[in-house]
Amino acid sequence: MDIFSVRSIVAPYGYEVSHPSKQVWAEFMQDMDEGDKYEASKTWRYDWVAEMEATYTDSTSLFSIYHPTHDGVAMYGLTEINPHLARIWLLQSKKFSKASKNYFGRHWVNKGVPMARKIVDTSLTRYKTVFNFVPKTRIESVRFIKSVGFSFFDHPTRMSEMLFFGRGASVDRYGSHPGFWEDFIGDL
Repeated sequence: MDIFSVRSIVAPYGYEVSHPSKQVWAEFMQDMDEGDKYEASKTWRYDWVAEMEATYTDSTSLFSIYHPTHDGVAMYGLTEINPHLARIWLLQSKKFSKASKNYFGRHWVNKGVPMARKIVDTSLTRYKTVFNFVPKTRIESVRFIKSVGFSFFDHPTRMSEMLFFGRGASVDRYGSHPGFWEDFIGDL
């Protein structure tokens, strides 16, 4: 995924895109939603700051999405696991979320879903499968992720507060493999 592809997706909505500097990333982390911090802490690192720092360092593709007249930023990235598989994520700062709601009105999610769906569709031109995990308790996140076209899976052998979500080929195989889960969210 390159910056030109992302720009072509977000520009019709009035957004711009760039590669975030370490300073922009740090400012983003300071303005993260508490729920997103909680989600980031649910990895094998068990520490949202360590997870976000690793995300910045390890992302194969990393983009900041912003509006020239709004506060805040959204971040989108992919971390390549192998040539066919990548971990995908899209997060927004509290300021970005508030500014988007104010700008687009109460139906702002109706603008975000098509944009996010295009981002995921474009990611799937590079990778056969994209995935991540989300806590079941994050109802709004689960609803948004589902509206972007992802399939969800419970852990295949244990009770877990986490859900695997993915799109593309082999989603069933990854979502139903206990070892795959443990590689990313640790020992449940």
